[in-house]
Amino acid sequence: MLATLLVALVPLTSHTTTAQEVDVRARFVELADKSDRSGVVALWKAHPGEVLGVIDADLEGSLAAKEAGAKRDAPEVRAQHQRALWGAECALEAGVDPLLSDYVASFVGFSAEDERQFRGGQKAFGEARAALKKKDAKAALAAAQDCLAKAQPLGDWWGAQMGHSGSARAQELAKNWRAALESWSIARDLAHDLQLQGDELQALAGMARCCQELQLLERERTALTMAVALAGRVGATKDAAAWSKRLAELPAR
Repeated sequence: MLATLLVALVPLTSHTTTAQEVDVRARFVELADKSDRSGVVALWKAHPGEVLGVIDADLEGSLAAKEAGAKRDAPEVRAQHQRALWGAECALEAGVDPLLSDYVASFVGFSAEDERQFRGGQKAFGEARAALKKKDAKAALAAAQDCLAKAQPLGDWWGAQMGHSGSARAQELAKNWRAALESWSIARDLAHDLQLQGDELQALAGMARCCQELQLLERERTALTMAVALAGRVGATKDAAAWSKRLAELPAR
């Protein structure tokens, strides 16, 4: 009923603005090759929502190389690890939450068994998404919790964020509003710290939906206010307008 208000506004995938005047990944590699730390710090400050994805390209690239047969200490693997770690150090200087650096350091330190567990977490999240599309709340929740159980012990905070968001969606589907709100709240915190702006928007919208159902109007007001501000920063103007309309409908304090 009430939860349908915001569902259509945020899809399952991140909707941060992808069109960039600068190819952030290419610029990062160029600056890294010159060891231009101040340049990368400025790049991260200018494109906060791109930081994790740009660095993660090296992490995923190194893992893909090993899965294709490269040795764990191969030059290409070490080079990608070193660039990712250096990029994370620059992110700290740019004011990015330390959780991102912990994610990068954790990934670089994965053992072969950890890497298989990491891939298992990704697979579980894919299963959760598929179950959600089929409106199978029970299967979606089980898969999302499996994703979380695999990701979190590894320091895979991005995977943990996905696990919590999948759990939240499954709980919403089952109309377990309190449980969904708890999961969305954690997903939002992780997305914020990792600077996953699209995922943070989704989580804030989910929190608002749950609060609306639970008649937690002040908490809904806060979630929507944060969502409107973030949507304005990333150019999600239609969502910002819809959330602003809902804010105007809330009872005055």
